[in-house]
Amino acid sequence: MIRTLVAIAATASLALCVRTSTEAKTFRWSSQCDILTMDRHAQNEGLNNSFSEQIYEPLVTRGKKMSKIEPSLALSWQAVEPTRWRFNLRPGVKLHDGAPFTAGDVVFTIQRALAPTSNLKIYTQGIVEARKIDDLTVDIATTGPTPVLIPQLTELRIMSEAWSEKHNVTKPQNHIEKEETYAARNANGTGPYVLKTREPDIKTVLVENPN
Repeated sequence: MIRTLVAIAATASLALCVRTSTEAKTFRWSSQCDILTMDRHAQNEGLNNSFSEQIYEPLVTRGKKMSKIEPSLALSWQAVEPTRWRFNLRPGVKLHDGAPFTAGDVVFTIQRALAPTSNLKIYTQGIVEARKIDDLTVDIATTGPTPVLIPQLTELRIMSEAWSEKHNVTKPQNHIEKEETYAARNANGTGPYVLKTREPDIKTVLVENPN
């Protein structure tokens, strides 16, 4: 089932295709304000975050009651040292463009979220670096014991390294300077919905992820 859906301007509609037991249906939803950008790390704003949640997934997430941290792109995690956490990633996950999700995407995302133009640095506090151990294992190093690291990671949603390099968006969009980038109007995640079209202040369309 769809979780909370968000979007668009007062005159706009969000078309979201949802598969039921009998047929695919379209859900349309409108709002007096639009999402600000499709770049996951360029803005930290409620509407924007809720919308991107449909497209991008984090390593860990919160359960329905919000009080429990549950696996998402990471199946398990543990503190192997006081300043180092190890995450075992979910195998067989595909990005929306068909490429496999790997530890390289996690390392890239952490680095991107730490960049000067990132508006999500509040969720990277205490993080020094991420390091790939193998394709399905990644370590995150911190400045010291960081008991809030796991809750922070619920908001760091993973982007594709290869896709970002291909489209020259390895750094977050500078939203303050009104920079226009490919990632501002396009997306490539692993989440339940795929961005089909993006027309700012008019209409944004998502379709169900067949995978």
